[in-house]
Order: sequence, then structure tokens, then C-alpha cells
Amino acid sequence: MHGRKDELGGRLWLVGMGSPAHARSFKDETGVEFPVLLSPDKSAYEAMDLGRASNRELLDPRAAGSTLRRLRHIPLRPPEQDWHQLGGTFVIAPGGEIVFAHRAEHPADEPDVDAVVRALA
Repeated sequence: MHGRKDELGGRLWLVGMGSPAHARSFKDETGVEFPVLLSPDKSAYEAMDLGRASNRELLDPRAAGSTLRRLRHIPLRPPEQDWHQLGGTFVIAPGGEIVFAHRAEHPADEPDVDAVVRALA
């Protein structure tokens, strides 16, 4: 999607709950060029109404499969923050309207990339 976001005029940000050192390490390890914003108190997660996974959901085979796929891009390391916190993907239009929202229901729940691109268009 990286090449397509420029064509569509969108900007990409990642929001995490780590420290500035964690953000720098993530950017160095993955090579991402977009900003990494931090919400160490998780207020951004709360504002977007993102849930938390149970221990059972964290051990679900789907979560393990998702983790293994991500290892191609991000090195495995022990959790440094709240590993129960679920993520989300949002497309926010100028003016603040949320035109796409995907709130993960379990650790392996990821949005449909084509739906995100359609929302950017």
C-alpha cells in the first residue's frame, strides 16, 4: 500500500504506546519512513475505543499465525508494553471525519487492505 498512498494523497502514521527509544528502534528495524506517534498512557487507544485481548485470545492459533507472518518484517522480541492491547486502522478525512474504522477483535484481526485504499480514495 505504501506506493499507492502517495497516489491517493494520504498520509500514514503509526501510533504506539512505547517510548521514543522503542519508536526509533522500530523505524530502524523496519525501514518505515512515516511518523511514529506515541501514546504511552494509551489515551489514543481509549479515544478510538480499541479493545483488549484475553489470555485465551492471545494464545489462539490465529494469533500465532499472524505473528509468524509479521516476523518477515519485524523482529521477534518480548513485549515491552501492554501485549493485551488490540490495535486498529483508521482513515480520517480532512476535518476529522472517520471514513474507515477497523477495530481488531482479536490479535490476528487485520483490516482488508483494499477497503483501506478505497477509503483513502
